[in-house]
Amino acid sequence: LILTTLLSYEYGNIPQFLFDKAKIKGVQSIQIKIKKPTWGKGKVDEWWGAKGEVKTFLDYLAGIASPLTTEERKAGKLNGSVTIETWENEAVIAIAGQEKLLEIKAHFVEERTLFKILNILLIDGFQPEAEFSFIQEGASGQRLFNVLSEGEQQAIIIRGLMELTNNENTLFLFDEPDAYLHPSWQRDFIESISEFAKYHNNSQFLIATHSPQLLSNAHIENCDVRIIEDGEIVKVTPKYYGRDISVILYEMMSVERRNKKVTKSLSALFNAIEDEDLENSKNEYKKLAELLGEDDPEMVRAKVQLDYLQEEKNEANR
Repeated sequence: LILTTLLSYEYGNIPQFLFDKAKIKGVQSIQIKIKKPTWGKGKVDEWWGAKGEVKTFLDYLAGIASPLTTEERKAGKLNGSVTIETWENEAVIAIAGQEKLLEIKAHFVEERTLFKILNILLIDGFQPEAEFSFIQEGASGQRLFNVLSEGEQQAIIIRGLMELTNNENTLFLFDEPDAYLHPSWQRDFIESISEFAKYHNNSQFLIATHSPQLLSNAHIENCDVRIIEDGEIVKVTPKYYGRDISVILYEMMSVERRNKKVTKSLSALFNAIEDEDLENSKNEYKKLAELLGEDDPEMVRAKVQLDYLQEEKNEANR
């Protein structure tokens, strides 16, 4: 329902947002399935006794709907139409084409009104479910697709809630909003909220997260970070803005830098170097280099120390 409403935006930055996050250039069709509510009575053509804004909305769609002929269906001439198929306990509303969706939105004047009515369908127990056929534009031209990743869905839901439910003095509560977001989107998350807050400065956001990317990009000028350990707020919050992700994980979230087996092997390597056991050090280094690569920071450090030990040994043998 959120995505249906966002697709009805013709101007502003929402169309660009949908393209940037999910490569959605437009929509070929939307199918909205509704079911008879538990309280419903009467026939489906009376929307099972619906009243108020829901009845007005469904009556409007029925008024602009037109049945397609068999020839039109076979030819795929669906663009710019609304069709409604009904059964005893179910109805499917198909909106074909971006222009038709914009026309429906224009009837209700603004996007928020359309979202409000769609949301009432949900609240009133009609169990609306939407399916989409999107238009994607690439190097080879336009193609259709209908599947979004969990990360794309999450990003769209978050942006939609901010755009469609924000009012004066709104408090947004987000619990692990980064859970399905790509790491690069996690980095942009706080920035997008900060940008949104510039124009809605009476709104506040309360976010629970384990993402070091969110912390690293939470500027102290507009973010107040609190760390919770064992159910209690830590009195002193360490520096976090702009810090390395691995440092935040290790120092603030108590996540080990390495798994235990690798940590043990690294300890053995540096202990051997400390003991100036060159042969054993080389053997440990060789095994770890195959596993971690020679460009790993710890391996680079070990190589420098090994070279120093080798040089000392060479000097002693002269």
